[in-house]
Amino acid sequence: MLSPARMKKVDVLVLEKDVRQVAEAVGELGAVHFTDARHGDQAQLLQKPEAAERLQLCTVLLEQAATLCRRLYVEAEPDVESVEYIPIDMIQERLASIEQSAAEIIKQEDEIDAEIGVLTETANQVAAFRRLNVPVEEIPAFSFLHFATGRISAEKLPAFEMEAGPNVVAVPLGTAGEGERWMVAVTSKKGRWAMESALEKQGFRAEALGEKYRGLPQEVYAHTVKRLEALQNRKEELALQIKEMGRKYGHELLRYRRRLHVEQKVLQAEEQFGRTAAIYAISGWTPQDEADKLVRRIMDITANRAVIEVRDPQPDREDVPILLHHGSLIKPFELLVSNYGLPGYREIEPTIVVAISFLAMFGIMFGDVGQGAVLAVAGLIAARTQIAPKLRGLGSIAIFAGLAAMLGGFVFGEVFGKEYEHLALWDPPLSKDVSLKLLGICIVFGMFMNSLGLVLNIVNCFRRKDVAAATLDKFGLAGLIFYWGVLWMAAKAMLMHAGPGTVEIVLLLILPVTAILFRAPIARRLALHGGAGGHGGFIESGMDIFEMVIGLLSNTVSFVRVGAFALAHAGLGLAMYSLADAASRLPAGALIFILIILVGNVVVIVFEGLVVAIQCIRLEYYEFFAKFFKGEGKPFTPFTLKTGS
Repeated sequence: MLSPARMKKVDVLVLEKDVRQVAEAVGELGAVHFTDARHGDQAQLLQKPEAAERLQLCTVLLEQAATLCRRLYVEAEPDVESVEYIPIDMIQERLASIEQSAAEIIKQEDEIDAEIGVLTETANQVAAFRRLNVPVEEIPAFSFLHFATGRISAEKLPAFEMEAGPNVVAVPLGTAGEGERWMVAVTSKKGRWAMESALEKQGFRAEALGEKYRGLPQEVYAHTVKRLEALQNRKEELALQIKEMGRKYGHELLRYRRRLHVEQKVLQAEEQFGRTAAIYAISGWTPQDEADKLVRRIMDITANRAVIEVRDPQPDREDVPILLHHGSLIKPFELLVSNYGLPGYREIEPTIVVAISFLAMFGIMFGDVGQGAVLAVAGLIAARTQIAPKLRGLGSIAIFAGLAAMLGGFVFGEVFGKEYEHLALWDPPLSKDVSLKLLGICIVFGMFMNSLGLVLNIVNCFRRKDVAAATLDKFGLAGLIFYWGVLWMAAKAMLMHAGPGTVEIVLLLILPVTAILFRAPIARRLALHGGAGGHGGFIESGMDIFEMVIGLLSNTVSFVRVGAFALAHAGLGLAMYSLADAASRLPAGALIFILIILVGNVVVIVFEGLVVAIQCIRLEYYEFFAKFFKGEGKPFTPFTLKTGS
């Protein structure tokens, strides 16, 4: 529960004729993280499989099949359990045949689409000029007038009219899209250059209609619309023929796409295999629980023509991938851990601790029965919708956060921002004497989290066999003794009104500080295994002591914010109801009261809920994780075959 999933290293030797079936079987299981088989003791004997050309061909054919499915309106089918083997040569031949059969009708559709695009643009252009009762080719032919037709930004049209002056007539016409308008500008031949200069300054884009069209604008427009209607009818007829062809070839094309997807993934996986003249070497990691199933599957596929070695990992020499494994209740909180990083194979995996501490802090900071219920319902909706997996995970976290907030609401007697003392299991946060007690509880919680972080770091160091860091580091046993010593003396002074004794000062303060200061020579003298012996001199150790004292103190005090946010949350509710009560005395006061309470609660749930969640994550990452969690693990990414189309 506090460690990543146990892994096994699997090394497999199979004959060349079996490698494809083995790779597909492994992909169907989805339980092996491949590693480069050409690394290790036998690396010099193995070659890289020559799969580049086949992979390129597979990629080209996959694109060809996808294009044909799209052009023939072939819809994807549901996932299938297994994908039948089809030789790539056969797929290549059939795709070429289908493409040839569909080429003519697809060409016709493309030509119609191109013509529709041109005519649509024509209709949009000419529509704006339908009020002109002059053939478009004659517009520039007047002896004493100069015309300019085209587009101008609607925002710049007034500026053009002002700059052009009274010698230019600007006739705005219909809209041209993207904030532009069609326009005809008219001036004398003498004023042509001044008008052209003003138009250019305002970004005018000329459209010489006479170069494209002949006849009255209304006639051109009517002819264009008629042609468009005919083309649309023809396109619908072609679509029916294309869909019929899609029904004819659709199932076959989807089979080829599924096969090519599998082939592509297998070829990509083969790039990590090693080979000799007749044998392939496959290497990877699999969860311990899956190892026996994997071995049986490979032996069945190859009819026992395989050599398989399954062994325990060697974390000191190998980079073991990390798989977090938890039940459905804890699993959503893996997202909070993996967002920071993954533990090493020998390190503590803190997801369950994060889940409990995160919910405890959120429940205190956002304690409200009604608002927590709304948050839980919103999380339930998000977790059940078809959105990205990470967002569904956040939805699941929101469900538990909402339930924690409801529990905190029962403790404080708060419902939708209003305090009900008779419902409180304790007392509202703003009640007399409760505020200081709450802050004190949060400091004690901070002491526990800091102590737990130090203990987990000691465990991690011993797991890595780094005895020096476990005992002499600032976050090791010496740092823990110092921290507990300071806490003991502070508690003794506050509760017993007594100062520390000489023995306490020596054992709890001076001794651990001395051990940290002289950790390098002590580690060398005692021949302790680990990294502390390589640390710098007294200056570095002294800086570590200073950082330890300041860090542990600030990390402990940081948890005061948990209580501070609880007080702020109660204060927001009090302010909201005070404002609503004052507004209720106004005309339509009842409606205003309801609106203020409704809007206020929505704002609190959305914005304060987000801020509280961020603060909880911050305390986890900076105050807790920083003491023991490096987050340098490599994720377990198994080779898998997705059989959907």
